[in-house]
Amino acid sequence: MSGQGEIEGFVTAFRIQPDELREKLARYGDRECCDYIDLDEETLLDDLDLTLRKLPRREIALALGRIAVAFHDAELAEHWLGSAREYDDTLAQALAHEAELQAHEENFSEAGKLVDEAASISPDDPRIQIELANFLIGRHKRSAETNSFADIHAAQSALARAWAQDKSLANIYALTGDTYLILGDKPERAVEMFEQAVTLNPTNRRFRYGLALAYSKTGNKESAVRIARSLINWAHGDDEITKQAQELIDEQERSHGETTESVGIY
Repeated sequence: MSGQGEIEGFVTAFRIQPDELREKLARYGDRECCDYIDLDEETLLDDLDLTLRKLPRREIALALGRIAVAFHDAELAEHWLGSAREYDDTLAQALAHEAELQAHEENFSEAGKLVDEAASISPDDPRIQIELANFLIGRHKRSAETNSFADIHAAQSALARAWAQDKSLANIYALTGDTYLILGDKPERAVEMFEQAVTLNPTNRRFRYGLALAYSKTGNKESAVRIARSLINWAHGDDEITKQAQELIDEQERSHGETTESVGIY
């Protein structure tokens, strides 16, 4: 952690107003929002503490590369991940993120090579095993041979290895929940996995949508619709999860022969 003087210098240079930031968080984290995500507003604000720490260039490069991948900016991702690949301790993660970008562009052969190389470099890194599982699940979803579940079973094995290394990572449970939904034979296990993911990361909307979907597969319409509605009410715009949540509500209402008022987006 940087010293207090460095923090004050950063706050001054970037015109950060801690009190104003707290007020904005208070407005954003109003009672209704916090009820949806099971967070206590007062505790959230009391725990807010602005601190800085120095990061090595390789970690900054890796983080920027990961952001570029999330936005599917191949040129920017190549630049920053290329920098991260120059260091042994960030090489494997950089390769894994490059694989994610290649998979998005449906270059599965190249993506597979990259993620396998990353796993061979850092076989005991749970994050790499998660990336491997994510790649395998994505490849299955985009494959024409959806009747073959070889990739899904391989993904479950990778996630089991990740879980053995670190049981605190929410993505392990969410992706495992995904595999149960794809296999379709144990929806109750999908519910258990997504519940654990949401417990570890209650603000992740993708995890909460997965839990709603899992509930719908077990026939628990009430819980599925309740969570889906909270996702819509908590949305900041007409994003993909908002659309999926509304579609899930519509499907549940149709399947039960009921009509309800359309849920608004706030």
